[in-house]
Amino acid sequence: DLDVSIPAQSGRVWQVAAGDAAALQNDINHAACGDTLVLPAGSAYNGNFSIPDKSCTGWIVIQSAGVALLPSGARVGPSQVAHMATLRSTVAGRNTLQFLSGSHHWRLIGLEITTSTGMMQNALLESDGPLPLPHHIIIDRCYVHGDASAGVRRGISLQVSYGAVIDSDIREIHQRGVDSQAIGIWEGAGPYLIRNNFLSAASENLVIGGCPQEIIPY
Repeated sequence: DLDVSIPAQSGRVWQVAAGDAAALQNDINHAACGDTLVLPAGSAYNGNFSIPDKSCTGWIVIQSAGVALLPSGARVGPSQVAHMATLRSTVAGRNTLQFLSGSHHWRLIGLEITTSTGMMQNALLESDGPLPLPHHIIIDRCYVHGDASAGVRRGISLQVSYGAVIDSDIREIHQRGVDSQAIGIWEGAGPYLIRNNFLSAASENLVIGGCPQEIIPY
């Protein structure tokens, strides 16, 4: 079974400086398993962020400081964005958030993940890349969306072993001339849990399968 219960964190709590994209990436790079990164609600981090592999064991949580107003088990939506922290891509064709090869035990809670107005993206949240696959990745109570005037092919590319998207809202996923998916999975080994989400894309809300490549879980 896939366990999505909130981990009991015993490490450092990082208070990430509001709106400081470089500080956020630096804190991600230096956090250890068991740590929690807290982003001020209403703050916006403009840039492109990557999640590295860590040699430690245990979860690292990245969450909004307003998570208490986003109760576990209740689906979030656009009306609750004031309680979230925003990650916004500022480079066309660059994912807002990229899970690098082998990254593991990351949980995102209460984040808005999006792109700049009018800016095309292949994916907003991406976990596709060289093997080994990322694993133990949970997207929890997040609002992932494109822009009405921009082409976004995929909300979440979830090529992981052991991954979940729960209580989240994914919308405005569309790109002229190609299929688009709120969640796309074609290379992951699973297991997966996709539960209590609002999914809205121009072509497929959820697509699973279609890649012949040999899967090496982790």
